[in-house]
Formats: sequence, structure tokens, C-alpha cells
Amino acid sequence: AAVWRITSLFIIPLLTNIYSKHRQNLKMANPTGLSHTDFLSILTSDCAFELTENAERTWNAATTKAWEKIRSSPSTSLHQFIVSISTGSSGYDRRQTLLSMASGADEGSFALAEYPISNSRDKTYFSLASTADTIQTISTSGSADGMKIQPYLPMMKIRAGTLDQMRSSFGRNGFCVIAGFGPSASAERDDAFVESIKQKLRQLTSSEINAFLIESFPKTSSEVVAMDMGSILACLSKAVLDGPDGTLSFLFGSLASFDAAISFVASLASLTEVNSIEIQGEVYLM
Repeated sequence: AAVWRITSLFIIPLLTNIYSKHRQNLKMANPTGLSHTDFLSILTSDCAFELTENAERTWNAATTKAWEKIRSSPSTSLHQFIVSISTGSSGYDRRQTLLSMASGADEGSFALAEYPISNSRDKTYFSLASTADTIQTISTSGSADGMKIQPYLPMMKIRAGTLDQMRSSFGRNGFCVIAGFGPSASAERDDAFVESIKQKLRQLTSSEINAFLIESFPKTSSEVVAMDMGSILACLSKAVLDGPDGTLSFLFGSLASFDAAISFVASLASLTEVNSIEIQGEVYLM
């Protein structure tokens, strides 16, 4: 009993502090993010087609929802962001500023891409992965003036032309979905990494996939029906990793419908590790 009383003097305040910090994060104002036109000025995406109506309102609502998910996730979960910095005289200086702002972060809670997405005289855009606590620390730093921090929304990950490729390719001999990944603070990508991605996909329910369709394709989702992931993966021939830091190609012998193809792409876009998706034209499996 005495041991428990002594232990509780340390454990209970610790747990209380962790919970209080988590609740505080949930209530914090979101950092200023990118507009959809900002994003489309540096990367091409099918969201240009998906956001033809009420574009800014849809984008802002999706961004708010993304922040809610980030702040309610486990404290060790990494999330993908695009950050723009306008201070400093070069892309190198701005990268060093970001690294300095995250210098006190816990190990494994922050990873910055080696090269910028876009670099100009007055602004640089970077891709990074961070936990909720670390990105909050960065956003409230004294060096964050003028910085914009945008969660990587599912619709941002889907490269321009993906919808057209799905419509023209799903009934052919082979169908290939290529996923690219953001910076990672975890172990290198290997067979275990590929299996973990497939396992996350297997665990998705039809209702979750339907929600992901709406997030990835705000306009087109009204035209399709979410398909069961089990039936989709039953058509998967193989998943091929292109090197330890490369892309992951999902090769299907065929997919029965456009609904199946778009359900798979939307599900893949929901994974926090993924930051780009594209469709390769007709492929022939050996």
C-alpha cells in the first residue's frame, strides 16, 4: 500500500499533465494554412476538378476536419504537412529555420524532406511529417511569422489526370496504382512496410471507405458506391516497392468497375504515410 501511495504521487500527476496537454491541443486555433489556389500553384492535383463548386468553403471544411483528426490521434502518430516559409534569403536558410524550430522535438516526432517542393526568391514550400505536439510547437514559435502550415488532405495527394486514367483503364489487362510517400522518421521501407500498408487497407470498413471517397473526391463521390476492400484486394496481383525510399506500385490483373478503382484510390489517400497517388496506363503482368 505504501509503495502504491508513493508511486501514485508521481504517476497520477504525470497522467493528468498528459491528458491536460492533449485537451489543450484539441482547443488550440489552427495555424494559417494554404488556400486551394496556393496549393495548385505548386502541385497538380485532381482537386482542381473536384473543387469547381464552393471551392474555398469545401477546402476550408476539409482542412478543419484534418486538424481535428490530427489533434485527436495518438501522440506518436506522424502526419503529413506542407509548410511555406517566406523569411530568410534562400531555400537552404528556410530549411535550417524549420530544423531549428523542431530541434527540441522528441525522437521520431519530426521528419523534413531533403528537397523543397517549390523554391523561389520570396518563398519556399516544404513537405514534412510531424506529430501533433511538434507541429504545434513549430506553429507557435517566434520564428513562425508568415509561415503557413497545411495538413496534406486526401484530395491533395491525387495527381492530376488520375480520374481520367481510372475511367479509361479499369477494364483493361492491367491496372497499376502508384503511391508516393512523404518524409518519415520511422524505419526504412521494406517488405514489412508494404505488408503494414496492405493490412491497414484490409481493416477498412465500407462506411470508412465511403467517408474517404467524400474527402478525396468531393464532387465525383456522389456518382459512385463504396466497394468492399476485401473484394478489391482479391484482384491484387502484387505490390512492388521501388527501393527503400521509392514508390509503392499496386498491380491489379483487373478491376471490375470504376467504383472499385476509385474506392481503392480514396482508401490509399486516407493513409497518413501517403502523399501522392497516380495511375499508370495499361500494364501487362508477367
